[in-house]
Amino acid sequence: MSLLRKLELNDPMSTLAWSPDGNWLVAAGRENKVHVWNPQGWKRQDAPSPQLSPTTDISWQADSSGFATSSWDGTVCRWAVEDDVLHVEAKSKLGNHAAVAWLAATEGQRIITAGSSGVLRVWDDKLELLSELGNKVTRLQSLAWHPEGDRLAVVPQDGTVRVYDQMGRLLSNNVHWPTSWSRVAWDKAGQRLAVPQDKRILLLGSGDEQPIVLEEHKSQVRAVAWSFDSRLATAGVGNRVIVWHDGTPENSWNHGANRISSLAWNIDGMLAAACHDGNVR
Repeated sequence: MSLLRKLELNDPMSTLAWSPDGNWLVAAGRENKVHVWNPQGWKRQDAPSPQLSPTTDISWQADSSGFATSSWDGTVCRWAVEDDVLHVEAKSKLGNHAAVAWLAATEGQRIITAGSSGVLRVWDDKLELLSELGNKVTRLQSLAWHPEGDRLAVVPQDGTVRVYDQMGRLLSNNVHWPTSWSRVAWDKAGQRLAVPQDKRILLLGSGDEQPIVLEEHKSQVRAVAWSFDSRLATAGVGNRVIVWHDGTPENSWNHGANRISSLAWNIDGMLAAACHDGNVR
């Protein structure tokens, strides 16, 4: 793999995400702005965010018509991209939120958030609070919907990785000691959950089998992302990105930034990285 483009922002990036159709890349960081690019020409749009603290997570709707963002100040925003114009359609504030995920449920659109309150909150597409799921636990730092939409992986700060069903019932609760403030990710087939664990990555299956352990990084891993052809990209505090295939390093390179906070693949196999040096690569 080779560097296609460096998108300079001068804002330490915390998160990014491709739209499911691959037509938009959205990124955000410490400043109160959201940045969106169309890879056809890479023209950038910047929009001021109602959030008053760094954006913590981004999640796109399945139809690529919009996305949701979460923030430490408790603001959750729903954004739309219409006629190539970016704007906020709805916002709400309650507690604070480390992670956000969008589920296209059969009965309507649902957004779920997690944060320091230890509660999973479910919102409708107008960001009206619908319910709170599961029992309150320690601060929640990451979540990921299963591709089939029937399970949710949640990472609290108590060393566990928990999986809930849509009703908030706990399906599994295992101690794996994930890296603090790291992301977890299901592969596209929903068979493996990638979990950073310090300098290693654990691949958790759906049963009780022992996790597969990937060990090549020399420093802490914080970002993981699966491609549509089942490759896994990993990065973190160090200066290295590794792409794995079937548990074996397929490619690796030094990215030139001191830390990567988030990784995302698009449907065409393009990998984007949110970098702490203020750029997107």
